[in-house]
Amino acid sequence: MPSFAHCTLVGHLTRDPESKQVNNGTNAFNLVVFTVAVNTYKKGDEQASFYECEAWGKQADFCEKYLKKGQAVLVSGEIRIDTWDRKDGGKAHKTVVKAIQVKSMGKDTASGKQVNKPKPVTASVPAIVADEDLPF
Repeated sequence: MPSFAHCTLVGHLTRDPESKQVNNGTNAFNLVVFTVAVNTYKKGDEQASFYECEAWGKQADFCEKYLKKGQAVLVSGEIRIDTWDRKDGGKAHKTVVKAIQVKSMGKDTASGKQVNKPKPVTASVPAIVADEDLPF
């Protein structure tokens, strides 16, 4: 039975989404990367955790068009741990959420303006792109 790690984040964008074009030699794909800050509260202390998220295809287009720094978002997706060798010889790890659904919520905290609430777009990474074909 296949397994996967799924999560739902509710937080605020720490910066505007960054758009990238990914080419696997045959096809080009739109990729958007953004970070979501999620606040937690323990015994009156506020702590923030930061999650890097990526969106592909139509989901990436939605994020690039509608999301801005400071905006409240709901992100639902699959969790992946990227591992690589650092220059000092040690291992480095990064948690990435591959967004399946992204929804803008409420007000943009940077401007205080009500955010247009377009319908969320649900999309996934095209099946023809294998993880080993991605340039990162």
